[in-house]
Amino acid sequence: MVHNCIKCSAQYEDEDPDPYYCAECNELRIAAAKEVDAKMSGRPKKPIISALQEYDNSEKIHGFVRVHL
Repeated sequence: MVHNCIKCSAQYEDEDPDPYYCAECNELRIAAAKEVDAKMSGRPKKPIISALQEYDNSEKIHGFVRVHL
């Protein structure tokens, strides 16, 4: 089937019934994703904690959370 690229409108041919990126735009998309992944891999990962874990870890007075205003 012949489709138009959803980014640059260039025509390309494939077996997928839905239009997507042409080969050139797809390569640019993958390169951009790899660049972002490389930048993000150097950052320390922040642990994900639930609201219950946050409550359990907070400072409490007489069983109630201490709120600093």
